Amino acid sequence: MRDLTRLSIEIKELEEKTPAGFEEKVKLLKSKRKNHSNSLQHQIFDHYFFLNQAGEKKSLTQIFKKAAYKNPPSGAGECAGPKLLQYAFEHQMIPITLAEFWWGLSPKSDQWKHGHFYVCCKDKCEPILAHMLHGLVL
Repeated sequence: MRDLTRLSIEIKELEEKTPAGFEEKVKLLKSKRKNHSNSLQHQIFDHYFFLNQAGEKKSLTQIFKKAAYKNPPSGAGECAGPKLLQYAFEHQMIPITLAEFWWGLSPKSDQWKHGHFYVCCKDKCEPILAHMLHGLVL
């Protein structure tokens, strides 16, 4: 993160300078920052694990290999559903139901409303929950 911050500061400083010749360096630094950011994101995905009832542990990277888009989107695994199931499985609990609802101010879009229940998100949670709920017998 320090490297990303340093690159961002250097890019901002160069963008504030208007003399010709800096455009190529800014472009190169932005590319370097993007690659470094992607690398850090993949490290997080490789070390973010989820259990299922059988105790099988898979990283986000492993889980999303079977998804249509192969790589986890940013924010994957941050919803309440996977976190609640993770807690349950870590403590040998058997979940019998799960519901999620939005609490608080809605984000920029009007999609989420305070106090409303929602199904899991298809892009982020569905692949994770498919792993976590695999073989679950109630």
